[in-house]
Amino acid sequence: MATKTYNAVSPQIAVLQTSTKTFSINSNLKPAEVNHFAELVHGTIRFNLQDFSNGKGDKSIFVYYNMEIFEVYDLMDHVKWQQKFSAQKIHGKYPEKEGKFAGMCKTFHFYMQFQPTMPNGQASKNPYVLTIENGYATAGQGTVPGSFYEQRNSFQKTGSVTLRMSYSQFYNQILRPIIRYIDSFTSYCAESLIPNGLARLEEQERAKDYRNQPYNYAEQQNAVPNQQQTTNSTQQYSPVPGLPDKKDTLPGQIHSCQCIIVSPPVALNDVYVGRVKLGNQEYVCIFDCLDNRFQEAYRANAVITLDLQNLNHKLHCVGVSA
Repeated sequence: MATKTYNAVSPQIAVLQTSTKTFSINSNLKPAEVNHFAELVHGTIRFNLQDFSNGKGDKSIFVYYNMEIFEVYDLMDHVKWQQKFSAQKIHGKYPEKEGKFAGMCKTFHFYMQFQPTMPNGQASKNPYVLTIENGYATAGQGTVPGSFYEQRNSFQKTGSVTLRMSYSQFYNQILRPIIRYIDSFTSYCAESLIPNGLARLEEQERAKDYRNQPYNYAEQQNAVPNQQQTTNSTQQYSPVPGLPDKKDTLPGQIHSCQCIIVSPPVALNDVYVGRVKLGNQEYVCIFDCLDNRFQEAYRANAVITLDLQNLNHKLHCVGVSA
């Protein structure tokens, strides 16, 4: 394990140093993908133990365990309850291809015991005994697809370190900073993930509604009032980038109409679709242009004057009237 450079950026959460051992905690947490925004956080907390009893460098023993977030909370509860705790992992998908452990998989063990008395019968000042073991074992296929377990009596240990700690050392110096960091990191991720995820979810639900809604061609044919002022289509039309230019195929008149945007335009296949309210009637509308004023009017539930046009019995918005 490399010597820590204290002016370098580090994901280290906490560290406990004795005369011969170092116990350090690193974060491997990352935000969830926006498509799974409610999960907020993924990743693990890495527990590192290094023993310098026989010297530093290659003479030292280094072991680690990547603990899931739920396991961290379980461990904390067991420390408070003064109960033993254990966890293990095996990288069953990645067996060694060559060497002494060919066909076997990397395996990690984590043990915590509460031993209030010493072998001589005296009360222990450091009753929490932590052991991390690394090695290799034969993986078995679990009952859940893609899961694996360590086959019995197959574990071959390559490293093991044990550390005794007091309650204050283990709980206050190690576990509480971990929980504080997990909670803070989760809150930080939630600030952007939840609004973005909810917005994307709302957009997805609107798109689903549009797909499932039957189109009333007869109703849409008379959607635009004829008494409104008309303007030149070549001046008002603003195509959406990426869609075919329809300037030469828009023979219908454009009407400036006062509307309420019930649902702002969302991408649906190769067009943008929303809903507008004309008078007391709502209509599905294809937006041939995008404008920030659509969202502003929608949020404020304000009247906006749109340039509307009937094309093939469908209502199109081709712009915002000045």
